[in-house]
Amino acid sequence: MRAARGKAISGFVLVFVSTFVTLFAFSAFFLLAPASTDSEPLRWDSGRFMVRLAPAVTTDEAQSVYAVVRSLDGVTQVHYLFGEELDPQQTVGAFVVRTDGASFDSVREAAAGLTAVAGIETLEEPVSYVRTTVSLAARAILLVLLVVGILGTLVAARFAYRRLLGTFSTELQLLYLSGAPDTTVLAPVFVVGTLGAVGAVLLVILVVCLLRVAAIASPDGALAASTLLSDGGRVLRVLVLNVPVGIVIGSLAGAVGVSLTYSTRTELR
Repeated sequence: MRAARGKAISGFVLVFVSTFVTLFAFSAFFLLAPASTDSEPLRWDSGRFMVRLAPAVTTDEAQSVYAVVRSLDGVTQVHYLFGEELDPQQTVGAFVVRTDGASFDSVREAAAGLTAVAGIETLEEPVSYVRTTVSLAARAILLVLLVVGILGTLVAARFAYRRLLGTFSTELQLLYLSGAPDTTVLAPVFVVGTLGAVGAVLLVILVVCLLRVAAIASPDGALAASTLLSDGGRVLRVLVLNVPVGIVIGSLAGAVGVSLTYSTRTELR
């Protein structure tokens, strides 16, 4: 009996692992960098610099500088700092300009040429890198792994449920003889399959988030260059898609258990 229960547990662990592999392959397929032969940088981090205004600048001139800088291509944000925020003895303020990175040098040069600007101070240098080409073969492997993972989950679920039903055959027989409705048995059987998928989804979310942190921490590394992990919106969409996909896989595993339960019901009654 103990050996049979151990095999059932091992089977459900295999279901969990197969579901995780399936969902991770699904996520990796959409998070790999697109194939490219372009030698130019395909991704830039943002760059910031400070525009210091001339000592005798007027309010109208400061507003003019703001309007011109804000209208430049590549500028994503312009924030004004009062002179007191920079130095208690300073009366003239400054603008902190954030760019998209690729326009960093051109925007900085344009701002430096304005008459009411006393100087430019770089606060953050932009970082660029080239995406690594991901071959179609790699994506094909992920698709194969996705299909194999789903089939492996169903096969493992069949093995696990057969062991589980065999282990608790006496208890199931007593339930049927006492007139318990089928849902008393079928509902827990189905839930067991979906719970494993929920656990796999949570683990995939954790792993992808950790990989994203690693990619952001090293923007010029191989992980950042070969994936789209630095794109927060894309990562969020992929992780959200994992939820329904995981529920579907878990439901299929649960359906396998329900089917086996139906097939053994006649034998136990």
